[in-house]
Amino acid sequence: MKINLKKLLIVGLVILLACAAVYFLYFSEQKGTKEAYPVFISKLEQNQIQSATLSKDAITYTTSDGTFTTDNPNSNTLKERLLEHGVSVKVDKDTSLSKILDLAFNIIFF
Repeated sequence: MKINLKKLLIVGLVILLACAAVYFLYFSEQKGTKEAYPVFISKLEQNQIQSATLSKDAITYTTSDGTFTTDNPNSNTLKERLLEHGVSVKVDKDTSLSKILDLAFNIIFF
């Protein structure tokens, strides 16, 4: 009985630490000043954007004025359009909490 309680405590602590790490990594990330999508397109057409990171819901981009974020319309041609304007493009993979917790569960129990 004592071993089971100890194992349960360790598993609970690992899950708690994993959740805390995900929270701080995901929510404390600096995303820049929010701008409207038409402003982003205007800057793109004027070749003011140096780099862009595309995630599921947002585009974070850098100009000489700083870092900005806007909504991602999930256009099939957006990445190509950015590259045509000489923008360095990075695509963030989905790192949702459920995927991380699934991985932690598999590591702990299998």
